[in-house]
Amino acid sequence: MNESNPIEEGMRLVREIESLEQGNKVLAKELRGLEFTLLDKKKEASALLEDSEEQKKTLLDLACKESDLVQEIEFYEPEKRKLDEIYAEFSARYDSNMSVLEGMIKDIGFMKGEIGALIMKMGMLEEEIPDRFRDADNLDKKIKGTFIRALNHLQNRIDVVERNAKVLYYKKEDI
Repeated sequence: MNESNPIEEGMRLVREIESLEQGNKVLAKELRGLEFTLLDKKKEASALLEDSEEQKKTLLDLACKESDLVQEIEFYEPEKRKLDEIYAEFSARYDSNMSVLEGMIKDIGFMKGEIGALIMKMGMLEEEIPDRFRDADNLDKKIKGTFIRALNHLQNRIDVVERNAKVLYYKKEDI
């Protein structure tokens, strides 16, 4: 300190005090600004904390749901495997039945063709029936005619033999 000039020293101290007071005012303003900022930040932190708590609850709910879903998936996996096995079995049986049906359809198609051929043959035979019936009638008439002629011829021969026998008999008696 300089003792030689107490006025200067007092002035300097007054200026320093004024400067410090002004600094205090600026710091007080800054402090109030910071207090407002602190209040805003506290409100924001409180809101964020609430949001964080809600998100925790939501996350916990989702984690529970995920756990439930995982358990359901684990529960349904054996069921799915069983259904897949049943499906594979039915699919194999279906394929087998389809091949049998295809064979039957081919057989039916073949039989249909055969039946069609037989129907055509039957139609042709039905067309021939009148001719054959007529031929059979003619043959029957020929057989009857031949039979009658043969019987007549036989009767005539029997008559000739009988006459010859009578002639011989009477000739023998006369001798």
